[in-house]
Amino acid sequence: MSSLQSLNADDALKFLLGCLKQNPDGYNRRHSNFGIYIPNVVEEFCGKMLGNTTLAHERESEPIYLAFYDAAWQLCRMGILRPSALCPRGQAPAGGQAGDGYSLTGYGRGWLKKWDAEGFFPTDPDRYIQVLANGSALLGSGFLQRSHEAAKCYKFGAYIACCAMSGAAAESALLAVAIAKTRDEDLVLRKYQGRDGRREVMRLIFGNATHKLEARFKDVFGVLSYWRDSASHGQASDISELEAHEALAGLLRLSRFVTDNWKDLTGRDASASASV
Repeated sequence: MSSLQSLNADDALKFLLGCLKQNPDGYNRRHSNFGIYIPNVVEEFCGKMLGNTTLAHERESEPIYLAFYDAAWQLCRMGILRPSALCPRGQAPAGGQAGDGYSLTGYGRGWLKKWDAEGFFPTDPDRYIQVLANGSALLGSGFLQRSHEAAKCYKFGAYIACCAMSGAAAESALLAVAIAKTRDEDLVLRKYQGRDGRREVMRLIFGNATHKLEARFKDVFGVLSYWRDSASHGQASDISELEAHEALAGLLRLSRFVTDNWKDLTGRDASASASV
């Protein structure tokens, strides 16, 4: 890290989740009424990543603290942390100030067991698109545009819109694969705009015979299609930040799956790209 100013909430979030995954209750020493005490996490970060544990106690560490406070608050919004002691029971916190101490929720403990650092992604729109860059070269400008819009919706708390745009990006990916496979954009768009459009386009890709990748593709694509349908219909929705976060993660999984299996899906080398 070239500068303390270069640490952002996404970097802090990944480090914080890594700490909690390894030891969910290991960051409460000296302040045992909190499950996670941010100054302890910052001290570990300074030691591991900057080689200077004492930096956590100096004024110049403020940008690090701000990034970790933002990261902790994001986990609160997702229902994974709560800003309180483990079991306050009406007691004032012993040591520490408001905003320093957090605890895992019951839901958060279960979520953390399934969290994998390999699946981590930044939620800042520009950084999110950088992560998608490799796949977007194959999946086209429509996929890239809608993915960027989905990430921007997430950033500003428009979670229903985020899920809708994630589903739209997934459909752009579906069209890109079909066009690359058939070499016939007019045919693909005509099928897509007709009755049962998604199913018909899927049939253009996989045909009527069993395809070894069909089930896996439908599994990844199907979740995003569900969110798109749920978000786009006129009925009230209970979509929250958690579902929006999962939708963005699903886009990454879809992009990686298609990129890794491009030749098997389309019969073309990855050097050939499609634009939708």
